[in-house]
Order: sequence, then structure tokens, then C-alpha cells
Amino acid sequence: MISQSDTDKALRWADFVAPQGKTTPVHHHTDGQLLGTHRGLLTLDFEHSHRAIPATYAVWVPSGYPHGMRSHGAFDGWSLYVREDLTRGLPQTPKTFHVEGLLREALKRVKSLDERGAAEQASGALTQVILDEILTLPATALELPIPKDPRLISLVRRLLSDVSVQLREEQWAENAGLSVRTLVRLFPAQTGLTFTAWRQRARMMRAMELLAEGMAVQNVALEVGYDNASAFIAVFRKLTGKTPGHYF
Repeated sequence: MISQSDTDKALRWADFVAPQGKTTPVHHHTDGQLLGTHRGLLTLDFEHSHRAIPATYAVWVPSGYPHGMRSHGAFDGWSLYVREDLTRGLPQTPKTFHVEGLLREALKRVKSLDERGAAEQASGALTQVILDEILTLPATALELPIPKDPRLISLVRRLLSDVSVQLREEQWAENAGLSVRTLVRLFPAQTGLTFTAWRQRARMMRAMELLAEGMAVQNVALEVGYDNASAFIAVFRKLTGKTPGHYF
């Protein structure tokens, strides 16, 4: 349990506003960092994953964990830094989750205290609530795992450079110097997703970026490789639970 005397520097709040997209090079922090958005889309690149953080979601970045960031479109976000010694019981790899309920109210309280210059008044109980929520909230699927095998890394880099490319599985395997059987076996072993499911998620995450930048749904559908908006909307809803229009 966090004692009252430990809470004066336990949490630090920061707001970030960008009128248009901004790129932050790979870096790391001594403290842990919880990042979220009020408006717009934030994407983070880690060594072994790519994450999309839309409004009402957040990502936990462990202490010392390298990451690069990009905001898409007009962006209004926030960051909560957690003192290094308090992060030891928290996830040691990045975690994305929905900000709601208890965590949302606790974050509002920390922000309010910080704006009044009274951050040291945050109780140990409030800090503990936030730490517990980071640890226990269920992770979301807004993640694109990056494989470790050099052949697969080369393959996914080509896929991500243009998610609209339409090739058969056999052609992708050949381009990577693999048999289809090896591709089908190795890809889920290293990413937790089938090759087909990974490609679909890559398309949807690219679509989120384009939508956040203001592109029309019809144009986004074509840009990420769908023949029509209806098919794109159906897949988008399956992944996120909402249509593109409602999501943003």
C-alpha cells in the first residue's frame, strides 16, 4: 500500500494538443507512462507491436520501454507519468485498454488536483486505484503484433507500406522465401494471429489513421484495399464494435 508521504511525486499529469499530425521519435522514460486521447488518434510503435489509441482508450508504457508516437489529424491527448518504483507490480510490456468507470473518474481527479497545483494532495488510495486499474483492466485488440523472424519482418514491412496490395498467400510466402506451410505455421506462432487475420487488422488500423485525418469512408475503403464501402464497414464494425462514422 502507498503511504501518504509517498504520494507527492507518485503521479504527474500532462496535456498534449496538436492541431495536426505530429511524429515523436523513439524514446523512453524513467517513469511509467499512461497515454490517452480526448480527440483524434494516437499510434505507438514498439519493437514488437504497433498500437492504435483512439479516443476513450489508453496505452500503458512500462518504465524504460522504448516507443515512438504519431498523432493523426487534430489531436487532444493526455499523459500520466507514474513514478518508477511504483511500476514494478504493473505490466512490464505495453497494454492497451478502454478508459471507463473507476479509472476514468480517478484520472479526472488527478487532473483536477494538478490544475489547482494540489497534486501532492492525491491520496495513496487514489494512486492505488489507478495502479490497480492499469493492472486488471482487460486488454483490447487494437494491437498489431510484429514477428521476430527476419523473413516475416521483411514481409510485414512490405505489407504495412501498402495494405491495399492484393496477393495470394502463396505469393506472399514466395516473396518471403518461405513455403506456404511454413508461413501458415510460423505467423500465428510469432504473432498470435493467422496471416489472414493479421492482414485484416493491419488494414483496419491504417483505416483508423486515415479516418482520423478526415478522409471520407468511401475513399478510406478503397485506400486500404476494399472494393466497396459496405464490405469495409462490416469488417470495421466486427473489429471495433462500431461503424467508422460512429467510431470517430
